[in-house]
Amino acid sequence: MAVPPKASPKASQAISSGSALSEQVAARPDSLGTYARQTLKKHFKKATKYKSQVLKDTDPEALHQMRVGLRRLRTAVEIFGGAIKLPEGVCDRNIAKIARRLGSVRDLDVLLMWLQNFRQAHALSAAEIKALQTVESDILKQRQKCFRRTRKLLKSETYSRLITDLKHWLKQPTYQLSALIPIEMVLPDLLSPLIGEVLQHPGWLVGTPQSLPLRPHKRMSLTQINDCLSEQGELLHDLRKRMKHVRYQSEFFLGLHGLSYAALVKDFRQIQDTLGILQDEAVIQAALHRSLGTAWATQIPTLAQHFDQERRQMWKQWQTLQAQYLDPEFRHHLRQLIITPIESVSA
Repeated sequence: MAVPPKASPKASQAISSGSALSEQVAARPDSLGTYARQTLKKHFKKATKYKSQVLKDTDPEALHQMRVGLRRLRTAVEIFGGAIKLPEGVCDRNIAKIARRLGSVRDLDVLLMWLQNFRQAHALSAAEIKALQTVESDILKQRQKCFRRTRKLLKSETYSRLITDLKHWLKQPTYQLSALIPIEMVLPDLLSPLIGEVLQHPGWLVGTPQSLPLRPHKRMSLTQINDCLSEQGELLHDLRKRMKHVRYQSEFFLGLHGLSYAALVKDFRQIQDTLGILQDEAVIQAALHRSLGTAWATQIPTLAQHFDQERRQMWKQWQTLQAQYLDPEFRHHLRQLIITPIESVSA
């Protein structure tokens, strides 16, 4: 039987050093490394517990929860990447690939459920019902095709290796030296860049005169709102994605801040939801256009009227939030909240 080669002194020293570092981190419950491991463990569990239900494809909520778990896991890998040493296969690219595949199915589920709920909740003509059923049938066919690809990925070696590597790391985590830093020392450094990136986003200027002082237009007609969304809707869509990202990251640290911070994270969710409804309208209208053509509004006038009313309402909500985030005093308050030491919060 072949005798395994002896490890070199340098390799042995590196292994010993890595093991010693892991033990030191484990002995410090308030360290960045410990907090990172706890966060990854929490969202890894959610990202994997629904797999069997997803493969059965009987409950769309299971797929939604798995997708959320993977997206939060991906965010955790990103934000704590400087403190941990993950296996090569556990990377943003591989997690994102699976999350996106689930997301493509989830988006179609949401679209299908929205149209079905609308059809059931409104008094529609027979012609309108028939038109909506045509759209729903087209979406369902697309969803079936998309789910087959998703099932294949969840049964693939790519997915299996990712899960195996993560399980192994959670049992025997390895860290960077910075994992020893107390979480309260480094928390502002983790959050400040995220907030700075969001506050600089050009989406905040959509629908403003773009002259000082920065503030939304007070009155906009539906035609002006529609033109604005047509020209700059992609900026708002991107801002929504950034808000979701910063919300996920901020939620990791809810237990380390006070009530004002929790209220701020709730604001992030409201911005995301408001912009999300405007984006959902655009997605639904694109599906209507594909199935029914450019004249879909004449075939389903009740739905077209609903969109007009909802868009006015959501735009008003957006402008209220927009005005707050364009206010210099509010921005200063937000930055101060992010960098407030934990001791001050609990004092």
